[in-house]
Amino acid sequence: QLPAGGGTPWMLDSHGEDAWMHQYYDTGGTLRARADALAADIYFDVREQRSMMMVSCLKRDLPAVLELVGDIFANTNFDTEELKRTEKGYGINWASNQKDPQFRTNQATHRMLFAEGDPRRIPYEEPAGVETDTATLAATRDAMLRLPGRVIGFGGDLTRAEVDDMIG
Repeated sequence: QLPAGGGTPWMLDSHGEDAWMHQYYDTGGTLRARADALAADIYFDVREQRSMMMVSCLKRDLPAVLELVGDIFANTNFDTEELKRTEKGYGINWASNQKDPQFRTNQATHRMLFAEGDPRRIPYEEPAGVETDTATLAATRDAMLRLPGRVIGFGGDLTRAEVDDMIG
């Protein structure tokens, strides 16, 4: 878990959510194929106050999965086709929301209650385009990983000594 949330100006300006959510998508899909071969579930999430990566795997596969996580965090080969799909999805969702009376009511309410630039308005404003420059995305992700206040947790059939040996 990293202390970089989707509602912060830095995350918005630097396309932090794009960087975090797309680092697992490399050209050719080799990172996801390695996770599949290990039967590892890897999940990324960005919330208001934090960004998370969650991993689930068998204990015997943990060393290989930790190596994969390191490779994901070092990935500079973001899949540009996946970025384009995300961009198109944002546009489709926005167009759909414009026809949804409940969304439009919430949008009007948030626009009346909160000043322009207030993070509480973000879900009701047209999304910025997806950053497609892979060097920019990698640099943003790397900046996120350098933030102080990271939390790393392990659960399951592991002892503290085993974890210390693996991450040592």
